[in-house]
Amino acid sequence: MPNNYENTMLKLHKKIWEIASQLELDDFTLIQNILNTIGEELKPSRVCYLQFIDKDLTCTQEWLDTDIHPTKGTKIPDEVVQYLKLMYFHEVTLEKAIKAIPLEEREVLTPIITEFAKKENLKSLALFPLTINNQEIGWFTLDNCNPSPKETILTDAIIEIMDDVVKIIAIHREKKTTEEKLQEINSRLETKVSERTVALTKQNKELIQKDEEISLINKMLETSLEILSHDTRNIFSNLYMILEEMKEKPEYKKLKANIDELFEMTTETAGILKTEKRILSIKEMIESIRIGDLRDYVTTHSRINLNLPKDRDFYIEVTALFKNTIGNILENGLKYSAKSEKIDLTYFYKDNYITFLIEDRGMGIPDEMKARVLEKFYRLPQHISSEGSGRGLWITKNLVEKEGGTINIFDNKDKGTSVEITLPVFDARKLETPYILLSSWFNIPIQDIENKAESIKTVMLLNEEEPLPNIETEIFTRLLAILRKEKATKFPTDLEIRIDKLKKLNKDGVKIMLTDDSLYVHYYLSKFLTEEGYNICGNARNGVEAVHLYKQIDPKIILMDYTMPKMNGIEAAKEIFKINPELKIIFLSAAAEMKSVQESIFSSFPSKNVKIITKPADKATIISKIEELLVASDEE
Repeated sequence: MPNNYENTMLKLHKKIWEIASQLELDDFTLIQNILNTIGEELKPSRVCYLQFIDKDLTCTQEWLDTDIHPTKGTKIPDEVVQYLKLMYFHEVTLEKAIKAIPLEEREVLTPIITEFAKKENLKSLALFPLTINNQEIGWFTLDNCNPSPKETILTDAIIEIMDDVVKIIAIHREKKTTEEKLQEINSRLETKVSERTVALTKQNKELIQKDEEISLINKMLETSLEILSHDTRNIFSNLYMILEEMKEKPEYKKLKANIDELFEMTTETAGILKTEKRILSIKEMIESIRIGDLRDYVTTHSRINLNLPKDRDFYIEVTALFKNTIGNILENGLKYSAKSEKIDLTYFYKDNYITFLIEDRGMGIPDEMKARVLEKFYRLPQHISSEGSGRGLWITKNLVEKEGGTINIFDNKDKGTSVEITLPVFDARKLETPYILLSSWFNIPIQDIENKAESIKTVMLLNEEEPLPNIETEIFTRLLAILRKEKATKFPTDLEIRIDKLKKLNKDGVKIMLTDDSLYVHYYLSKFLTEEGYNICGNARNGVEAVHLYKQIDPKIILMDYTMPKMNGIEAAKEIFKINPELKIIFLSAAAEMKSVQESIFSSFPSKNVKIITKPADKATIISKIEELLVASDEE
């Protein structure tokens, strides 16, 4: 059990991170709150933040104990700063500072340092440099003054807390910098899109009036800034599919050049996406990957064979971008293989590493070119005539290496190409205080965390399970999954709460069930349909849920997404129509304008039973389609 001192340090740790979680705080308030908290808990003489201002290290914020005079505005001599920077320890006394000065300069600098220490009554101070992008921008100090009511002993626990403080401020600063860059890039994108839209409108005014397809492209370009933040790849897939149907038209080249330029620009800015690492379930990550023209989930894609461990799940510590590496390689396999061929996706564990293996049956890559395809802009000679920029595998290679992994390309044993990505499996043994971290993340007492962990271990031993890769990691990852599930159940998101409130309205209205994998789409549709007097009687997040939920609530109309995990919209609709052949369904999908999607829907269901709407859709269009189906239902 932790002693009183450890408990005090744990509480202080928790308070510091609670302050850090207040994202709305500005730099000054964040730092001052942290200084005040540390001061009140540790009771040093002073806690200070010193900032480099015009190359001078100046005290800008502080917390003071009783009878200690303030140092705000005090500047540390540059000569002192330069030599303190060279000292590889936290705690500095006058004697240590003098010893750090080379002999040839000691005689000159000793009086300066001594006078400064005397003026500030410094007995010792602990330094914690704040470094961002390899540049030192300031110091945090814990000061012990002489005389002072109490001396703070610099323990490992205090050093750990102060190191965390430095990390928190650095993260806060970097986040603000990233947000500013994002705003700047968004502004540039808006200008660029506006310029391209004006150019397209001028060039194609006459044809736009006659051709509905070009009108759709123009509309998408005008609203692209809003769409980019939601499903950029999906929109560009649709645009390119539409362009394919316009190849014979004179405006094709101009439109394609503009769209290519916009796509290149958005691709270049992908690096600003969130890069914080998270402990992810491989199973859940794979289930979230979308590929192909219709953005199908890999778990439901007709051309993907999944060969995954059935009874085990492994965890990796990666950024949200990592899943794009798997998606990019699968996309390449689909692109350069015959449509009758399938792509195999396998992953397995060995020696504390996870290996992902993607095998296609395409034309293959010559040995002398296998390394070059990972270079920026390089394309195989046989691929030059096809669409592509030659950057997909280069981006994939950079993402894999950033995660600490490797990527290799070799021949498939049958035919085609195999791509192998290997990266370390998550190992809880590398965490100094794994259960304390869980306690902090989920705001649960450490004793409860330890009890849950012990229960998991007992069940494993009773079932004689062989833990992989090690028992500590097995317990930690299982516990993490349980806590995440409990949190999701106990604390529904703000959107879920709003949707539940909307479902309680208009109980006498026409019953509509919504099926979409996006929670935002559920809220958007629920809100305006409720305002129109309809009753949202149920919400499903995939096709399997939709079939199960329909049996319970019997809605009049279902709004159904086309692309969903576990079971897509058409498969779900087929199961539901077996129950009620007269049901009315509106397919609401970003891919609804594609001929292949329309043919698939109308060949599967009578036209009197279904309608198709393209995302993003305006309210009037959705209401119109609902009313058409209701009228048809009444006539029957």
